Amino acid sequence: MGPCFFYLIQWREMTISVENLYSAYLDLLEEENKRQNLIRYKTRDELIQKHLRDSLIPFEEGLIEPLTGQIIDIGSGGGFPSIPLAIMYKTVSFTLIESEKRKAQFLNKVIQSLDLKNTTVVNERVEVYAKENRNEYDYCTMRAVAATGICLEYTAPLLKVGGKLLLYKGPSFKDELEASRNAIKALGMDFKKSIRYDYTFNGEHFNPVLTIFQKVEETPKQYPRRPGMAKKRPL
Repeated sequence: MGPCFFYLIQWREMTISVENLYSAYLDLLEEENKRQNLIRYKTRDELIQKHLRDSLIPFEEGLIEPLTGQIIDIGSGGGFPSIPLAIMYKTVSFTLIESEKRKAQFLNKVIQSLDLKNTTVVNERVEVYAKENRNEYDYCTMRAVAATGICLEYTAPLLKVGGKLLLYKGPSFKDELEASRNAIKALGMDFKKSIRYDYTFNGEHFNPVLTIFQKVEETPKQYPRRPGMAKKRPL
């Protein structure tokens, strides 16, 4: 038996290990969802297809480059897409920002249970965290958090120049993009592209979009504004 055989066995064991971690995470999530409203779903299959796979498809199918460097996820909630991505990219550093204490406690439980040494949870408002951690991150991920312009104000100060925001959105994203033109310009960001992908669940076809923005110049120091202002008075 040559080296290719042993490489195949090693790859298979690694794949099984990753799938086991995904399953263990979903077990924890389903149990916690009985105590607090983290994710809306009815069946395990729906949780897998509409949340787990939706988080992973752009990366599993090679629609976007692999993640590298320092990653921050804002509004992590129940852990999508951050926990699945942290399982996929175990050599990459993830910081999860979650302002609600109980949700942050759940995320810490997941990290400890799955032994995700590459992942840290910060229980703080992103506007506060950004004041002390400007220009620190290579990528930011956000899923089901807020309108695009608001997401841009949260993320731009945290990204390095050249860093990217990966924003999970629905098929009507174009309307949000048009409404966020002022924010893009004010924050030193640039819209790069949108990646459409699809999946089917219970005979229904879904067409989500992963939108990509890049920081092209330094974000003015007045951003982000104090907590709540991005939603109250969008740019």
